[in-house]
Amino acid sequence: MPTFEESVQINAAAAEVFAYATDLSKMGEWNPDILRVQKLDAGPIKAGSIFRETRRVGKREATAAIRVTAHDPPTTHAAESKALWVTLTYTYHFAALDDGMTRVDLHARAKGWGPGLLFAGWMLRMARKVDGEQLSRLKAAIEHDKA
Repeated sequence: MPTFEESVQINAAAAEVFAYATDLSKMGEWNPDILRVQKLDAGPIKAGSIFRETRRVGKREATAAIRVTAHDPPTTHAAESKALWVTLTYTYHFAALDDGMTRVDLHARAKGWGPGLLFAGWMLRMARKVDGEQLSRLKAAIEHDKA
């Protein structure tokens, strides 16, 4: 199963980083390719919540339904989307460090079935190209707000 991982340390408390990173209204601030996000169910974000994300992919827009698979403040958030017989899952872990900083680890994986077995590696390479810098952008956005 193809995967990629990224990590960053952010100069802010884990609860603050988690809240900012999972606030749908702030996603465009640290991920400029995201154009719109709309939550499709009622209530606060939780495992099972579904939202629609529209993002810029090259010169086009692409929309995906995203399902939250874990939401455990302030330590874990995970979500998945499905396309071309591939499930792409992003899992974020937020760890409070002794110095008041937070380590954020992103683990992304692609799991294909049927014809998607051929597409899984390609989908993950595309995801890494598009989202591989998101943790550094998250860090910049949070630390800029604190400055």
